[in-house]
Amino acid sequence: MSALDRLKPLARSLLPGLVLRALRRRAMGGRRYPDYDSARAACAAGAYEGDDVVRAVVAKNIALRERLRHMPHPEPSTYRVLAALATTAADAERTHLHVLDFGGGGGAHYTLARCALGEQAPLRWAVVETPAMVRAASALRDGSLEFFDAIAPAVQSLGRVDLVFTSGALHCCPQPALFLEQLLDIGARHLVITRTAFASGDETLVRVQRSRLSENGPGPLPPGFAERTVRYPNVYVPLSDAQALIRHRYRIDLLVTEEPEAYWVDRTPVPLLGLFCSRRDA
Repeated sequence: MSALDRLKPLARSLLPGLVLRALRRRAMGGRRYPDYDSARAACAAGAYEGDDVVRAVVAKNIALRERLRHMPHPEPSTYRVLAALATTAADAERTHLHVLDFGGGGGAHYTLARCALGEQAPLRWAVVETPAMVRAASALRDGSLEFFDAIAPAVQSLGRVDLVFTSGALHCCPQPALFLEQLLDIGARHLVITRTAFASGDETLVRVQRSRLSENGPGPLPPGFAERTVRYPNVYVPLSDAQALIRHRYRIDLLVTEEPEAYWVDRTPVPLLGLFCSRRDA
């Protein structure tokens, strides 16, 4: 056993879990790639659309629904969703709340909203996801929750959009600024971006994000799935560029640093941010 191996148990006993996770993220910061395609080539086939990733996320969402059915009080992660929904609370004339959830996986945000608001709450929720995720999550549709593999059909189905909500998805897109523009073009009264990584400087940073299969989707890894490392590209556009796009049509009512050193690229920290925005003419 090496000296490093002998020190690991001691380190775990002395360092708080948050510190260990921060060190792990820094150690896994990885190198900077010139573009998305280069980073994508460094990932295993399928990346986030890999069959086991998609099946695990859907299975976790099914388990989440069942768990909340027997434990109806909100989980800690519910409050991020509730904070987004609260931005539309002043629209009392709305008979239904129409939400477009960009990158919403298997619908966990909808499930948490349902848990908090009640089964009878007037809610329509459209998740925009990868084609593989949309196919796998079809069994989770319930009349209020629908899945789409593009923004336009999701908007068409909703008819109007009161809230655009996106959590941890934009930086996983090949061109985050382009997708942000598409979300802005929807013209929703409110836009909430949360747990999204933006570069602090004036350059776009590209890296490969590594996570465990169990870290994808809500809750623990279901039985029958083997733990493994999942890799997919991340693109971190400058926050200043994103703010400039948003401010053409929206006010940024609140900017929150949710995690100041969530990722590292060549020793450069990249934070996770939250932006609560309202349409300028709303």
